[in-house]
Amino acid sequence: MPCTDMTCNNPTCNENGDRSSDDDRRPVTQEQAAAERAEREKKKQELEVRYKNFISAIMVGDANIENVKRLHHHSFVVSMEYSRENPPIYCAASKGYAEIVKYLLDQGHSPVTPNANTQSLEIPLSIAAVKGHLEVVSLLLNKYTDFQKIANISNYNGNTALHFAAYENHFEIVKFLVQNGIPVNKTNEHKESALHIAARKGHGAIVRYLCSQGANINLKNKQGQTPLLVAADNLSGDVKELLRGVDYLSPCNMVSLI
Repeated sequence: MPCTDMTCNNPTCNENGDRSSDDDRRPVTQEQAAAERAEREKKKQELEVRYKNFISAIMVGDANIENVKRLHHHSFVVSMEYSRENPPIYCAASKGYAEIVKYLLDQGHSPVTPNANTQSLEIPLSIAAVKGHLEVVSLLLNKYTDFQKIANISNYNGNTALHFAAYENHFEIVKFLVQNGIPVNKTNEHKESALHIAARKGHGAIVRYLCSQGANINLKNKQGQTPLLVAADNLSGDVKELLRGVDYLSPCNMVSLI
């Protein structure tokens, strides 16, 4: 029964006014502690299975969207606990499943949640750029009003979605990012811009486009190399000739690039 004596100083009364029983103060036995641990482990395993089923549904693709919605209803809280490795939206973005990505965004999943299962802590936007999924890149960026802030988020070594797209020669994604205001001269921890990366890989069309958008061909990386020197080191002959035709006194001379 609750203790109603306002002047009661009995230490067995808890703060809710109830008198604690001897059972409440009795030490937990080893058997009880073991049983509690077993119950917690059982619940954890059930949640993990539920989450894995959710991810499996996502990986089937957009054709499975209704099943994804059904499982998401039961798995959203679970996903928040277990999604440090292979977050749901990261998995969908990596496969280019635009309909699922849109649904997850509408349900509150973040496009910048890093994947702890990758060495570089990639975010969904980065993996979509790497894989060349333009529609997904657009969805991830346009969900937020601060477009540039999202697009300029980098992984642990400073690479942004623009760096990744330039590396993989995804011209349309490079163009989309730049046209939407992403700075062409943003550098990573090696002080390399997307132009350095495209030049190293010999991606002439991207080099030409970045130069046309004001990429700095005089920018030096940590080794003191300009994009031309990077191209020379990697025997990117076409890119070397392209960059040699640029006026080094200006960010870009479009006449020489046509």
